[in-house]
Amino acid sequence: MASHLNRLRWLAKEYVLWSELLVDFRFQIRVLIVEDNPMTQAGLRYFIQANPQLHLVGLAPSGEKAIEFCGQSEPDVIVMDMNLPGIDGVVTTAAIKQQYPRVQVVALSGSDDPDMMARAYEVGVRSYVLKTSPPTVLLNAIWSAYFARETQT
Repeated sequence: MASHLNRLRWLAKEYVLWSELLVDFRFQIRVLIVEDNPMTQAGLRYFIQANPQLHLVGLAPSGEKAIEFCGQSEPDVIVMDMNLPGIDGVVTTAAIKQQYPRVQVVALSGSDDPDMMARAYEVGVRSYVLKTSPPTVLLNAIWSAYFARETQT
């Protein structure tokens, strides 16, 4: 029994050391959220702010504002709602990728429509995440997009 307790203490200590190392990591992924629904926007903001390696640089309720924010905040990754008022997420992504090619876009949508997905990938989204997905899927998509950005020449 004592050896089990010692093993658990050792594992707990190792976990604390690793988690401190990860929290102390010297970079943060700069994320812009583009979402028009206030409830979804609040949830995404909380999600981004709860992750120490992510830094929220802005919230845009429309495609037009997203393009404007890109010039001001220089995000690494954009979490982009595909169904926006005015210009939609696909058109917004195309405009952003044309002006800021290193910015990576993660599409966020309530629709699993294959045509919407195809249009999104055609204009350069890195990942397409459904709003019904677990939060870890979005987190992995953000990390994947960031590292794809870093490998671009």
